[in-house]
Amino acid sequence: RGGFVAPVLVQGERIAELVVDAPPSNLRVVRDSLTSVAAQLSLALERERLLATEREAARAVAEQNERLRELDRMKDQFVSVVSHELRTPLAAIYGSAQTIRRTDIELGPGIREQLLGVIASESDRLGTIVNGVELGTHGQGFIAPLMPGENQLTLGPAGNAHQYLVTIG
Repeated sequence: RGGFVAPVLVQGERIAELVVDAPPSNLRVVRDSLTSVAAQLSLALERERLLATEREAARAVAEQNERLRELDRMKDQFVSVVSHELRTPLAAIYGSAQTIRRTDIELGPGIREQLLGVIASESDRLGTIVNGVELGTHGQGFIAPLMPGENQLTLGPAGNAHQYLVTIG
């Protein structure tokens, strides 16, 4: 009896062998068939490995897309918070200035000074907010930097009661 071994290769690596023990008269036919089966099995296994790699890449892309959507939601929330924080002092400044400009009412010196005080204090508040946004990329203002391994981000002026803690993941 004669034997024949056909290797099953995946990406050049021998992962299995197909072995046949046949009479010498049938060995040539069996060898051709076995070689063909081994080649097809190699292709099928290689295709399965490639599909598994593709599925893993698709899963990683899906996770990254979800993280990007979460960051987009955080950006929208941040813009909303900043917009609100800017509008509040602007409204007080505008209202106070418009009241002082009115000619149809008589403001006493105490009221006028009080309105000027509102304009000054709200201008300071506005400056603090703007400085917080500008410094935010350095971790000193509206955005506390995310350190490696962390999954939480703080949005809002540093030390302010209007901070938001956002958890990622």
